[in-house]
Amino acid sequence: MAVAVSLSATVAPAKSQEPQEDPVSLHAQLEKALSAAAKAAAEAVEMSKDAIAQAEQDLAPKLRTFQQLLSEQKAQLDKLGEDATARFEAWTHAFTESWAAAWPDIRRSAEAALENFREWLETQSTSDEQIHI
Repeated sequence: MAVAVSLSATVAPAKSQEPQEDPVSLHAQLEKALSAAAKAAAEAVEMSKDAIAQAEQDLAPKLRTFQQLLSEQKAQLDKLGEDATARFEAWTHAFTESWAAAWPDIRRSAEAALENFREWLETQSTSDEQIHI
């Protein structure tokens, strides 16, 4: 008999330990939690508005100053670029003029050096031929 009682206890369906909640009650709890979350979000937004406005007040003058500094530096760099271009053009012009003026003398000197070298080679060839004869 004790065996039959223990079998019937094990075969009997297990009853849930958790009580079944009413779906209407669960829906009400979810709505309440959602409402609380929305209220907390709205409060966070309101608190953030003040912080954002304060940051904007603090940063706006600094950003304007920074923008002005960048504009001034850009203007200085533009001026340096223009100056460097002008100097390069002046140097190129001066170099071209000086090279053009010096070219005839350089060419004459080079032609004279080549002529002297040819004459020297001819004397060397003549000396070599005399040695082999």
